Parts: sequence; structure tokens; C-alpha cells
Amino acid sequence: MAQKPIITQEKLKEKLQVTNFEPNAIIRGAQLTVVGAYRALQNPALFTSDHYRQAALAVAIGIAIRIAISIPVVAIKILLWFSSFLIDFERATWDNTIINGLDFVQNYVLQVPLFLMTLMRYVTPTLDNMFMDS
Repeated sequence: MAQKPIITQEKLKEKLQVTNFEPNAIIRGAQLTVVGAYRALQNPALFTSDHYRQAALAVAIGIAIRIAISIPVVAIKILLWFSSFLIDFERATWDNTIINGLDFVQNYVLQVPLFLMTLMRYVTPTLDNMFMDS
């Protein structure tokens, strides 16, 4: 006996309808974002050495995390390149599978930089202070 699907195509279309979507609301939100950023940047107390140090630290940590994730991937790719002198990769497809898998894991699965950058606010709350100062 075939089971009845939990979600039918009609129910899915009904749930995904966007009847309250207004382009003017998106334009107004973008306008308020620009005006808010402009007014926040007019605050002279906003540009202190703590904020610059925190921004530089965040950029440096982001670059270090990205390099730490890229080193093993590049090492495996170099190992595959050296092994291409011994193995004929023209007829083999497993090397492309490994490289595609590594790229997928590096770019989509390991979101460690984003995760660690979100934890930075608990380490040093300078960015929260900058938000409150603005």
C-alpha cells in the first residue's frame, strides 16, 4: 500500500507564496541602512584606537583561520600533483573526485572562520561597544 505524501505540491506552493512582498519595503530598508550608517559614521568618538585595533585583530584572525584551513587542502593537492608523475590520471577519475570533495569541504562545510568570528564578541566586546557608541 502506497503511503500518502506528507506535503503535496499544492500545499508547498501555498506555503511558498509571497503575497506580502513589496519592492518599496526593500528599497526603504536599504535607504534606512545607508542613512543609519552615515549618521553613525559622523560620530567623532567612534574612531578610537580600540576600534581600529579590534578591526585589525578581526582581519588578522580571519586571514590566519583561512590559511590554517587551506594548508592541508593545498598539501593534498600538491601530493596528488607529485603522484601524477607516477600514475596516469588521464584514465583515472578518483583524483578529480578527491579535489572536488576537498574544495566542497573547504568552501561549504568548514565554515570555521565565520563561526570563530561570531565568537569574537565574547572574547573582546569592542565591536559591541562600537555599536553602542555609534
